[in-house]
Amino acid sequence: MPDNETDFVNDWMEKITLGERFKERYAKPEEWKNYRDYYRNEWEKVGDEPVLNIVYSTGKALIPRVYFRTPTVTVTPRRPEFALHARVVEAVDNWLLRELKVKKQLKRVALDAYLCGTGCVKIGYDSEFGFIPSQSIDRDTSTATQYGKKGGDLIEYKTFIKPGLPWALRCRPDEIVTPFGYDDVDSMPWICHKVWRTLDDVKNDTKYNKTIRNSLQGGYTPNVTLKTQDPQRPPEFRFNEREPYVLLYEIRDSKKHKLYVFGEDKVLLDLDDDLQVEGLPFEFLTFSEDPTYFWGTPEVKYIMEQQKELNEIKAIAFKNRRYNILKWLFKLGSMDKDTLDKLMSDSIEDIGVAMGVRDETVQSAIMPLQPHNLTSDLEKDKQMVLSDHREVTGFSRNQTGEYIPMTSKTATEAQIVQQGAEIRIDERRDSMADLLVNVVSRFNQLIFKYWTKERVVEIAGPDGARQWIKYTGDQLKGEYFLSIDPDSSVPVSRRLRYEQAFKLLEAFRGDPQIDQLALKKIVLNQFEWIDPTACLLAQEPTAQMTPGQGPLPGMPGSTPGQGVPFEQALKNLQGRMGPVRGLGGLG
Repeated sequence: MPDNETDFVNDWMEKITLGERFKERYAKPEEWKNYRDYYRNEWEKVGDEPVLNIVYSTGKALIPRVYFRTPTVTVTPRRPEFALHARVVEAVDNWLLRELKVKKQLKRVALDAYLCGTGCVKIGYDSEFGFIPSQSIDRDTSTATQYGKKGGDLIEYKTFIKPGLPWALRCRPDEIVTPFGYDDVDSMPWICHKVWRTLDDVKNDTKYNKTIRNSLQGGYTPNVTLKTQDPQRPPEFRFNEREPYVLLYEIRDSKKHKLYVFGEDKVLLDLDDDLQVEGLPFEFLTFSEDPTYFWGTPEVKYIMEQQKELNEIKAIAFKNRRYNILKWLFKLGSMDKDTLDKLMSDSIEDIGVAMGVRDETVQSAIMPLQPHNLTSDLEKDKQMVLSDHREVTGFSRNQTGEYIPMTSKTATEAQIVQQGAEIRIDERRDSMADLLVNVVSRFNQLIFKYWTKERVVEIAGPDGARQWIKYTGDQLKGEYFLSIDPDSSVPVSRRLRYEQAFKLLEAFRGDPQIDQLALKKIVLNQFEWIDPTACLLAQEPTAQMTPGQGPLPGMPGSTPGQGVPFEQALKNLQGRMGPVRGLGGLG
């Protein structure tokens, strides 16, 4: 950092301002609020016109098709000496995906990509607001920065961010600033994440410079009256009138491999960024990429014209139903008020009441007035608009959950339509799979670097037997290929699991290489009302199990317990698979 701190901060704030202008011009974040309101079914309506919300329905049809209900990664070694390494890495990765609630983050990122055009995932380690290895205090390279200086009170509140573990966090696109003019995240020299924290938490965070953090004022505290609230303050903090907040600019500078944190024009943190492994610790999801600029186009933007037309059609239909209420014309003086009241009455007592009129004929005295009914015409217009909407999104009626009765399509025609729809969905699903693979790959790099103490994980050996393996992060270093099964985003019903379990039983019944007891347990587990271990299965065979037990990998504060040392497991694998080149990884 230059000697003149003010100039240093001003230079960076100028870059951030240019980045925000870049986003305002090409990403148009002012429209994001409207899209989010439409998704919440909050509309700028005149009167009480009902709305057919295709913004919401399209999002609910799209997002479940692209995120992974059971995120599972497959790890394949790129060199034969990493065969055992890959098994251990795969077991650890899939445990982390569950433990760190990555599925929940993926769903939120997919919603951001739909409503804002670009979703963002931030990857970190140990602490949400910056990991400093020099402050490590325990065997798993974790710190105590989740707790403040006052008697151990929490200052970080996300339960899936744990000491000594990597993490993935969805960041709102509003909070991310990228350099002006760049179109690819892999070429960006820096990325800024704007973070709101309470003044008390910042002052108690020992990562930050003590003198600077104690001098902060919480400059973004709103006034008592709502009319004078700070417009820069996000809505979720805008109505908290009593608690002061500080806006922090967290900058990851890949040019100098640095992490800077600014607050109220002061530098709170300036250190080497150890989390910049294979680039800046951010991953992005975009369904509709812009051909020139970094920020993608929101999927919802393409259906807004159809949404407006549907709103207009529904509003007209709403008024037309009121106009079509039965009305009468009658000749003045042809009947008195009591007779007219009986005519307009809906009381059961007035049914069958005779009424006299003072005119030559009843037809000349009174006649019904029936306006033109536009319902059928409006329904045709509605279906035409929905057809345009389906063409834009690539979703058929059936794919959005609407049943089409009495169709005359052949099986071949239906298959062709399904294949065409899957192609469009697969492109989005592939983007989500790439995002998840990149996140897990970054997890692995952090594991290799920071897990210096021995841990234990359960894996399936080459003979199918389960065994516990001791390992360290350094021992797992290697060259791997990570892949995600796209079908893991397809919903699996209880009936489908039941059928697959029985097919598995029939296919491997009596196979000596398959644990028959475990196979039967898989089938019994499909019945929620059966406890297979307590009711039906006689006993667990021990011949195929490798002795040893221990905790799941990565449990903070746990001890390795018993298990097969990694070097011994590698020798055992060598005996079963032939020569395996020596233990090691990338240099």
